[in-house]
Amino acid sequence: MIKELIKLATHLDSKGLSKEADYLDSIIKKEALFSKVKNMTSECSGFSCGKHSVKYYTTDTTKWNGKLYNKATQFFGREVSKDEISFEIAHLICSNVHNKIPKNSWSFLPPHVEGSQNRQSVLGFNVDGGKVTYNKTLTGGWVNAHTGFDWDTFDAKDFQTAVQATVNNYANLLSDPGFKFELIIGHGFR
Repeated sequence: MIKELIKLATHLDSKGLSKEADYLDSIIKKEALFSKVKNMTSECSGFSCGKHSVKYYTTDTTKWNGKLYNKATQFFGREVSKDEISFEIAHLICSNVHNKIPKNSWSFLPPHVEGSQNRQSVLGFNVDGGKVTYNKTLTGGWVNAHTGFDWDTFDAKDFQTAVQATVNNYANLLSDPGFKFELIIGHGFR
């Protein structure tokens, strides 16, 4: 799209329509700026029970544009640089989800087992335009290695509800179909 706008601006300039060409140039510059927003990951910690900690990794997979950038800066009520805007939004989800997960829900996950099974339980969720879905294949590269635990029948409803409630708190921002995130909850990290 930017290439076409550049061609049009050049054409308008050649026809002596410099005011119109300058206007298009300003649009081109804004679009080029917003397309360079870096997608970031935020990491947060919590504690579920006993000595087993929980880590949350929220990765922004949004295709940024000027509209989304403006919506995000309005949400924060301040100017947020393009280098930090993605992290700020990822951190919103990451830092607020833990308190929405019922404490008894952790007991449904297999316990952290040391030794040959020194792996955590990993739950993955997609957040797409404000809608949260459980994605058992989204593990961030970690492997659920709990002997005898059937991950195919695991019901992540409580966790999904907690993530959805967190996203709903920011619905005026995150319900925009342009915002897309992945959230990984890892239980059993030390």
